[in-house]
Amino acid sequence: KNFFIYLNDLKMKIESPCRNKCQLNKDGSYCVSCLRLLSEISGWKSFSNKRKKKIINSLELRKL
Repeated sequence: KNFFIYLNDLKMKIESPCRNKCQLNKDGSYCVSCLRLLSEISGWKSFSNKRKKKIINSLELRKL
């Protein structure tokens, strides 16, 4: 059963955390709306689901 869940996970589309209110911080290194780094924003479409999940999980820590 775990293998089945894993296969579904690979096929699942992970939505971008973009809020359509893009605004860069003062030094231009990240978006103050979604908290992603510029490299994370620009590479999102090409990232694996594993990498996308890692980014999304890290956003919670960035709120602190």
